[in-house]
Amino acid sequence: MHFYTEMDGWTTLFSDIMVGDYDQESIKLVFEKPIENGFAHGELMLPDMTWNKQLSMTEDDVFYLEQYALDNSPLIWELSREGKGCLQ
Repeated sequence: MHFYTEMDGWTTLFSDIMVGDYDQESIKLVFEKPIENGFAHGELMLPDMTWNKQLSMTEDDVFYLEQYALDNSPLIWELSREGKGCLQ
């Protein structure tokens, strides 16, 4: 995982590009934020915007992070392509 940014208490990490069935490319975004008894945590897949995990996240958190992912996805894809390449 690669560090992307920290915004409004949320730390965002992203994976290298993963190649799945039918050569479909995807990137996993991980969001973490410290809360009183641990961490809020979410894992969102690009480009299809599906959540793999949501722990201690509010509906407002989900809405905010989905919008954040949409706004930043072009740069995240570019950074991931510049990284270690694709994972098979």
